[in-house]
Amino acid sequence: MFLAKIACHFLDTWVEYIQFQVKIVSWVRAMKTKTQQRLVKFLVEELAVPGNSIKLALRYSQENPTVLPMVLWKYGLINLRQLEKIWDWAENV
Repeated sequence: MFLAKIACHFLDTWVEYIQFQVKIVSWVRAMKTKTQQRLVKFLVEELAVPGNSIKLALRYSQENPTVLPMVLWKYGLINLRQLEKIWDWAENV
């Protein structure tokens, strides 16, 4: 009986832990999405980066959205001055 109570308590604690982890992952994804949306808006409105260029860079940076500016620069879709403006923008977000 005692072991059954311990096992139930352990399972309850484990379930709470998993639920907490799911909430964290959802929150992080939402933050990435919001920040990425703001970055795309900045690229289009402030730097006049064409939508096709952004789509291409997004495809190459799916694994790690934080590298989007570097992908744009690497493929010559933005220049070094624009890249610097993106970093300045990112510091203030």
